[in-house]
Amino acid sequence: MRKKSYSGLIALMMIFTVFFQYHPSASHAAISSSAVVKADILNVRSSPNSKASIVAKLKQNQKVEVVSKSSSWSQIQFNKKKGWVASQYLKANEQVGYITATSLNIRSQASDKGKLIGSVKKNAKVTILSTSGTWFYIQTESKIKGWVAKKYVTTTPPKSTSTNPPVTKPPVVITKTLYVKASSLNVRSEPSMNGKILGKLLTNEEVLAGEVKGSWTKVTKDALTGWVASQYLTDEKLGGDIEEPKPEKPEEETDTTVDEMVVLTDNANIRTGPGTEFPQVILGLKGETFKKVGSEIDWFKILLNDGTEAWVASWLVMPVISKPETEGLKGKTIVLDAGHGGTDPGAVGLHNYESILTLLTVSKTAALLKEAGANVVLTRSIDKYISLKARVDVSHKANADAFVSFHYNVGTKTSSGIISFYYSAAKEKRLADTIHKSLVAHTGMKDQGVRYGNFHVIRENKKPAVLLELGFVSNPNEEILVATEEYQTKAAQGVYEGLVSYFNNK
Repeated sequence: MRKKSYSGLIALMMIFTVFFQYHPSASHAAISSSAVVKADILNVRSSPNSKASIVAKLKQNQKVEVVSKSSSWSQIQFNKKKGWVASQYLKANEQVGYITATSLNIRSQASDKGKLIGSVKKNAKVTILSTSGTWFYIQTESKIKGWVAKKYVTTTPPKSTSTNPPVTKPPVVITKTLYVKASSLNVRSEPSMNGKILGKLLTNEEVLAGEVKGSWTKVTKDALTGWVASQYLTDEKLGGDIEEPKPEKPEEETDTTVDEMVVLTDNANIRTGPGTEFPQVILGLKGETFKKVGSEIDWFKILLNDGTEAWVASWLVMPVISKPETEGLKGKTIVLDAGHGGTDPGAVGLHNYESILTLLTVSKTAALLKEAGANVVLTRSIDKYISLKARVDVSHKANADAFVSFHYNVGTKTSSGIISFYYSAAKEKRLADTIHKSLVAHTGMKDQGVRYGNFHVIRENKKPAVLLELGFVSNPNEEILVATEEYQTKAAQGVYEGLVSYFNNK
């Protein structure tokens, strides 16, 4: 009996050991970070859902603590209250700290047992990114990120030991080689459509790219230096044997930036200039529409009802989309394929699985198609695994007029944009071209072109079939964007209108 009880005690101790070994969160404090509100007015909801009840409203630049995250939502703490907000309307409130210890260890975890990954000297300046109990998560000026003990960090700058004024070093700008993908690209004197045109670049011209401001990049080509729209630069030179869409016009020469109607997605301050430092003219109400007549970085110039020009933040509006004529779509059978699923999550971002994002996009697209009179068939409507052959079988069994496979891409942390694939140019390239053009127009994403793709679901499909890559979850900023309800709605509208145009002109 005594031997038996000893063995039971040993087994119990092993269980506890395994639990604490594989559940480090059980012994660590919650990680939080400071942030500020970047929307004019931000709704705080009771749960991470846009349909959840509103428990409070926050003003621009109000400070909050982010205590947890769920997909594209952040749980925040403010005024001793908690609630959920869309992460895209927060920006990090990074605090500067200074080291007080002679030499302070940087560790991989918020614990003395964390792996030593570096050290930082006394009086060194660091950026405080978040906090956990008695630890700070910091980034050094040499870009090392890790945990340090709070007690050795102060927010008070050290007194200078020199009577000489500090020397300010010029910012380091990383340069790289890029190529022009527009037929003719204007080079301007400043990062704005109002900048003077200094010269033009042609397709496949090689440039040295450096500083980036908003949606503009500073480039150098021989003796020519100036600013160009970033979306018309690419990492790879376009090959002569690749079927490329017709080169698009530079951003400042298209009709999409002027005389376009936009609608407010929330209450917003309408200002006299393109920035929060400009005085407020009026408070625009959610649902109000205005004519957009220009833009500058992240701001749109609009016309008020009395004809006065004013400015509104671009992230607080979206285009007013008129319903297209849908006669050609009525009665057509469209198979929508949400890529991956179940045991196959597909591309994995910091917060999202490709398999879940594709389901969301398919659901919104299906609703639009059904309303227009199309017969919609889904390869899957829940998060479950479906083989590639089974997906193609659904297309054949339904006698599909079109098969559209939805995906989200993975690449580097800077990869960006939408790519559309076809297998047979004769059978489905026009379908891919039409949907792709509509997608880029509605989402405003970087245009990565229409390409040949040797994928099972389009290769083995006897019906017109295309595969869409709707953004990169490997890019942290793009992952946040594509997970938002606003982007999902725009992507669905893009696919829907692409299909409408395809069948109307068939």
